[in-house]
Amino acid sequence: SMQPATCAYLSSCRDSPLHLWDAFTGKLRCSYIAHDQNDDPTAATCCRFDPTGDYIYAGYLNAIRVFRTDLPGRSCDLRQTVSARKRKDGQKGIVSALAVNPVHNIYAAGSYSGSIYVYDERSDVLVGEVETSCVLTDGT
Repeated sequence: SMQPATCAYLSSCRDSPLHLWDAFTGKLRCSYIAHDQNDDPTAATCCRFDPTGDYIYAGYLNAIRVFRTDLPGRSCDLRQTVSARKRKDGQKGIVSALAVNPVHNIYAAGSYSGSIYVYDERSDVLVGEVETSCVLTDGT
């Protein structure tokens, strides 16, 4: 993009908030800060803009946080991927990949445990789980 207002990128690293950087100048524009249950800053394991650029989806342990790009700081929508009452239900583990489909109002989250869940964006209800399998070969 040649439009400075929309030309930016995100970064995340250990013990740090999400940072939004200006792609033209390389300067920090703002930060989006998630906190854990002890109110300590926690780093996202993955992040992405939605296709409109209005929201940032970020993956964490047993959670997805959605930040509005026009509201830097702590404000975010916390979406637990595991039921608070029943730790055995839901998508467990570190959310490591995210994809957003605004046409169908859904988003998908993949985790290091190998699960891929699809959620309804409007109601934050689980739509389904994608069955996955992996075949490893030794190349012979």
